[in-house]
Amino acid sequence: MRDPPSASLFPLGPDSGAKDASGSPPSQEPLTILLIEDNETDRLVMQEILEQCGIDFRLCIAVNGSDAIKYIQHTGVDESAPRPGLVLLDLNLPGISGLEVLKQIRKTTRYDGVPVVIVTSSDSEHDKGVTAQLSVNAYFRKPTSLPEYLELAPVIHQVLEQGKS
Repeated sequence: MRDPPSASLFPLGPDSGAKDASGSPPSQEPLTILLIEDNETDRLVMQEILEQCGIDFRLCIAVNGSDAIKYIQHTGVDESAPRPGLVLLDLNLPGISGLEVLKQIRKTTRYDGVPVVIVTSSDSEHDKGVTAQLSVNAYFRKPTSLPEYLELAPVIHQVLEQGKS
């Protein structure tokens, strides 16, 4: 039997409030959320969790690390493309790993201040340490049951609230 899910929140940096390309706070448009997850069931569960959070959002999905990096590179240079206000990232992706995707996010200037929540089955101390060094905002280990998975909702709320302050 697996342990219950665990979530670790990491503090945001000093200039981590979400801003649009002009440096202004975002308008009242839906929050663009980038979900990087290869498992279809997990994608559906996370979408349901986001809907239950009461967030007005538009979901962009990448199903592997290569697609995620292409998306990040495109939106990193195309100022007309919506910049994500939140990234939900699995570490265990086919091809390019979630850690490599996270490194790409952190080196993309337009993604400065975008909160990242790791949502993964990995409970590795190494993964937790490396992602903390790369300034993730929270680390949530995927559980095996839906009720436990719903514990992701308050983590998302807290991360988004931190970004507003």
